[in-house]
Amino acid sequence: PCWPHGDELKRTLQRAGFDTFMEGIGRDVAREKGAHADVEFRLSSIFFPPLEFAAIEKITEHALRGRPHLYVFLFATEPSKQGQGLGSIGMRAALSIADERGVPTVLETMTRTNVRIYEHLGFVVAGQIEVDGCEDPWFAMIREPPIPTAGEAGLV
Repeated sequence: PCWPHGDELKRTLQRAGFDTFMEGIGRDVAREKGAHADVEFRLSSIFFPPLEFAAIEKITEHALRGRPHLYVFLFATEPSKQGQGLGSIGMRAALSIADERGVPTVLETMTRTNVRIYEHLGFVVAGQIEVDGCEDPWFAMIREPPIPTAGEAGLV
């Protein structure tokens, strides 16, 4: 992570182990009183700088105009497994859910390299912000669901 105190996130993930981190995503910290509560609380407070995250979120909200959508909060491939197509498989699974529901898919990314990967999957950049300490801007990206053909829409 390039933002101030982002290195704390990396150390927290290393101490907790990536699997432990993934198990904690989506848990309600108020209910969780076990070993993961401290890790989850610290992650929520340092995961993203609040002002910058609010700014990128505002771009997404403006582009969506209140429409329902599928939000990809966190998506990553273990570095030793990158380049094997596993990320594409996972993202295509998420996109298929959004397409079935006829809603756009939204995500943020923090590297130009990721922008090119997501553009390959049909995402477009809705906007970007500069973040102190980061080499690349942060990007808000949206992928609209495909428009059904006449046959798919039952008009044949």
